Amino acid sequence: MKYGLGGSGAVWSGASWRHTPEDFATQSHFGYGRDWPFAYETLAPYYARIEQLFNTSGPIQEPDWQWENNYKFPAFKQSYLDKVATRVFAPEYQVTPSPFSVKNLPAKEGGCVGAKNCVRRCPANARFRPDTEILYKHLQNDNADLTLLMDTPCLKLIYLKTSVFRTPKSYIKANLKLLKQNIIT
Repeated sequence: MKYGLGGSGAVWSGASWRHTPEDFATQSHFGYGRDWPFAYETLAPYYARIEQLFNTSGPIQEPDWQWENNYKFPAFKQSYLDKVATRVFAPEYQVTPSPFSVKNLPAKEGGCVGAKNCVRRCPANARFRPDTEILYKHLQNDNADLTLLMDTPCLKLIYLKTSVFRTPKSYIKANLKLLKQNIIT
């Protein structure tokens, strides 16, 4: 986990999968777990907005997916291993590119340079990071809807039927203690 502005969102691979409609109703479909208090369709418009905001690259018009694939950038090309797997396991299995919130553009236009160290630090800033893409803009605009809590992991969002996103939150409020010089816990 990364502490500080952006939290774990600053150190992730950029993998941007969606839950499927069945994931929201595992009890109804498969007989285990619990159904979510809302259906996939409730979140679908938010998935689409986030994929645009996060500069997501993914397969366009994937026929087996149950949603429109209007990603901001096209999917990355298949690797050599992807091509071998496609050849060996077809037609029973199909290799489909995963969506990633990484700009699939030429490097000189701010896209992925293929450095393969995306999780810790993207050298080209092609991978979406909330601390550089969203938080600074909100902090500069005196946004009344944003409360910034440092070193405070969110434990859960409590769903109210009126809104998915403007709901009570449960979190741990950390106490900062200065131990020695600049060490903070």
